[in-house]
Amino acid sequence: MRVSDTQLYLVQQHNLLGARARVNEAQRQAISGKRVEKPSDDPAAFGMARGLNASIARSEENLRSVSMGLATLQAADAALSDAGNILNRVRELAVGQANGNLGADERAIAATEVTELRNQMLQLANATFNGNHIFAGYQDNAPAFDAAGIYQGDTGVRSLEVAPSVRVDSGITGDSVFAPGTGVNIFQVIDNLTAALQANDQTATQATLGDIETATTQMATGRGNLGGLMESMEIARSTAERVQEGDQIARSDLVDVDIASAFSELNQANYALQSAVEIASQLPLPGLVTRGR
Repeated sequence: MRVSDTQLYLVQQHNLLGARARVNEAQRQAISGKRVEKPSDDPAAFGMARGLNASIARSEENLRSVSMGLATLQAADAALSDAGNILNRVRELAVGQANGNLGADERAIAATEVTELRNQMLQLANATFNGNHIFAGYQDNAPAFDAAGIYQGDTGVRSLEVAPSVRVDSGITGDSVFAPGTGVNIFQVIDNLTAALQANDQTATQATLGDIETATTQMATGRGNLGGLMESMEIARSTAERVQEGDQIARSDLVDVDIASAFSELNQANYALQSAVEIASQLPLPGLVTRGR
């Protein structure tokens, strides 16, 4: 028995709707570059992509923390580098003024320079970054050292999360470098040299050399510790970048389309639609198809 004109019409309408839907979907993918934009596009892929989005966001947050930590550590390292240069100059003056051939006038001039060097050292010990005193521990809203060179901060060190459950210190405290309990107070060492020079005391000037060497070692140790922290931050940054890149690739594989393939599919969908329209135009309207056996 022949199919009815209504059946033929419905079948062709279904084909046309399917062809148009294919064209619309192909256009969406070609324009957006996305295969999956909402759960109904591919529920499984959409769910996995959402998880990857969360991981990418965490990596981005970790990278921001690492960038801030590195900037703070670099500011601290620059301050200690300048402080080390000051100590080198203090040592040069101490060695030179320990010479027995020099007199009170020469040592008085040297004392004036040492005093200025001490002022510069105090400024570096109280250095700030983003408005915070970088060597004051948690008490970073106030200078780390007072005018006498006494540490005013605490022993706490701020740390940053650079990976899930992984934290790295973002600095060191000033007391560990400028006035450690097992070392020397650098400000007191410089004050002792100043006093010896002002008193024109060659023996006292010579006596400061050992403490100046200890202070120089303290400064080098502090920079070494900062270098280790910066290396840890760099490793954390590299790890976060790799994780983020891997997640982005995995997400792209789930939701993105190959643009060339997308436009090829669009062309094919348009051709299929045109064919369906042409076939539909050749069919009689409902009611004009003869029924019979």
